[in-house]
Amino acid sequence: MCIWLPLLLMLGSALLSWLATRACANERMRQRDTQYDELNGKYSAVLTDIDGYKTRYQSLNDDHLSLKSTINTLEGDNKALLLRIGEWESKYAKIEGDNKALLLRIGEWESKYAKIEGDNKALLLRIGEWESKYAKIEADNKALLLRIGEWESKYAKLEADGLAAKANNDAAILSWTGKFDTLNNQFVAVQNELQQKPKEVEVIKEVEVIKEVEVIKEVEVIKEVEVIKEVPVEVIKEVEVIKEIIKEVPIALPLVAPIVPDDLVKIEGIGPKIAELLNADGIYTFRQLAQTDLNTLQGILDRAGARFQIHNPSTWARQAELAADGKWDELQKWQDILDGGVEVTAAAPIVPDDLTKMEGIGPKIAELLNADGIYTFRHLAQTDLNTLQGILDRAGARFQIHNPSTWARQAELAADGKWDELQKWQDILDGGVEVTATAAPIVPDDLTKMEGIGPKIAELLNADGIYTFRQLAQTDLNTLQGILDRAGARFQIHNPSTWARQAELAADGKWDELQKWQDELYGGKE
Repeated sequence: MCIWLPLLLMLGSALLSWLATRACANERMRQRDTQYDELNGKYSAVLTDIDGYKTRYQSLNDDHLSLKSTINTLEGDNKALLLRIGEWESKYAKIEGDNKALLLRIGEWESKYAKIEGDNKALLLRIGEWESKYAKIEADNKALLLRIGEWESKYAKLEADGLAAKANNDAAILSWTGKFDTLNNQFVAVQNELQQKPKEVEVIKEVEVIKEVEVIKEVEVIKEVEVIKEVPVEVIKEVEVIKEIIKEVPIALPLVAPIVPDDLVKIEGIGPKIAELLNADGIYTFRQLAQTDLNTLQGILDRAGARFQIHNPSTWARQAELAADGKWDELQKWQDILDGGVEVTAAAPIVPDDLTKMEGIGPKIAELLNADGIYTFRHLAQTDLNTLQGILDRAGARFQIHNPSTWARQAELAADGKWDELQKWQDILDGGVEVTATAAPIVPDDLTKMEGIGPKIAELLNADGIYTFRQLAQTDLNTLQGILDRAGARFQIHNPSTWARQAELAADGKWDELQKWQDELYGGKE
């Protein structure tokens, strides 16, 4: 009994130890099962992520292939563009910028004066002479070229004005000849009636009447007859009746000499239009102009509008005085040193305006205008559309796409200080171009010039009504992102955050600034 008790105790202790060990092993197995389940879940998640990455890789690979195709297309287009640029450079290498302006002016003169004889050839030669003289002169001489245009238009109308004046003179001569014949017939009738009265003594008075004709002066003599009869008293009443009849004969001709107008355009600074303004204000001769004070002359120009307010009449009276006195040599010497009728020594320097305030004009275009002598709003307002388009055409294809149709009107408002009116108008302009119901259809811009936009995305933007740089610049980020999101996962990875700003620079013609920024971007992202 004593032997089995220790054995039983040892067996019980061993059993308890085994049971404790088994319980620990079971706990460890349970923990390992739990860890296995966690690792198995993570493995499944990793497999899912790998599948997602494979799908995204495939999408990126497709985009990569699309971009390679686009790059190949762009390289082909670039080569074609380089060929076209080479053609233009070869064309313009043979001619200088001023020759194109000359061709434009020659075309204008040919269309206007196709029916005029050989005098126009001499005028075209004069144009060439003036252009060759002033090709090397600084910006102030550009104003003189504008004056040349006025003189050319003045002499272009000279022949027509001469014919019209001749026709008016002929009509006036016929009119006054008819009046003279009528008066002469009346005089003969009265004279015949008086000659029939007995014992009449004729006392003839000669009265000179100067006929008012524009050019031709004619002096007519009309005899007014006063009859005195040496008859008895009872006949005196008859004589008085006769004298009364003679006095009632109408004499319509004035007893003053007519004004013969001088050619006021001989005064430096006065063209045909200004001469008409002066005539309308009663100034026809050099002497009248010489006696007109500066304030009166300036008032005439001011009332005619902004087009004439820029002219300076400070020397007109003195020039007219020399012309009225017949001092033509002295006048010519003085005119040779005048610039547009203004003494050069007294002229103030031109203060340039900020032309980039005009919708559609950026810094580069402003430099082109300055290089052509256009520094101020007033200069720009007086420049016609053909001249502005010519400046852009000579600068190359990069500038030819711009439309300068509203620049002159914008500049006129700016020059007149009408900034509120200008701002309202600019708010409805698109890149400096009027957008109306009757306007030409929208000409789409190449949106792929924006960093981050390829042909496919450009098609998406076009489908959403975005065709031009200006439209893209005015589109907010949320709208752009929505367009990409609706197109699917392939396009959702793109970032449009810089597109609007890039498009704004392109719409304003700030290509150099855009290029510098694009060099710093990566796929259109900062």
